[in-house]
Amino acid sequence: VPAYKDMLAGNSLSEKERNYILERMRQGKFLIGAIEERQRTVDRLAHIILERQADFFEHGPSQLRPLTMTDVAKEMGVHETTVGRAAANKWMRTPHGLKEFRWFFTSGVSTEGGGTVAQEGVQEMIADILARENPAAPLADEAITAELKKRGIKIARRTVAKYREGLGQPPAHLRKKRL
Repeated sequence: VPAYKDMLAGNSLSEKERNYILERMRQGKFLIGAIEERQRTVDRLAHIILERQADFFEHGPSQLRPLTMTDVAKEMGVHETTVGRAAANKWMRTPHGLKEFRWFFTSGVSTEGGGTVAQEGVQEMIADILARENPAAPLADEAITAELKKRGIKIARRTVAKYREGLGQPPAHLRKKRL
């Protein structure tokens, strides 16, 4: 701030006043540097999410790939907690809605081709299967598991049940509708 620099340049300040102003200026510069560093970290994190989840941005949640904070931290050369703090309370507008940064960090489910699909991708597949089922004869979790296997997703029936419940869908006997 020019006013403080002018005060420091003159001889009107005591040594105590001079040291006080110099210390506050040093603290202010440190704070500004820390804020700029955090912004650079958030920018790098956003770019990595865009690169690693490019298929999601192009095709939707079914194409979300597993991504861990540990992997991103290694790529960024920082500690995992730094990634966690940088991702906290940050949001990204995507073609598929507003998503919290942490939403992009997800575990995966193995595919028969040796790849992985994120949990959200499997949930979207289950939602698609349920949307296409015959309301008079809804699919049991075992049948959903078999349908996912046809799509190359290896997943346990109890995991299908967990994901189905996460979608707010009841078991087959409660979804049955008489026509």
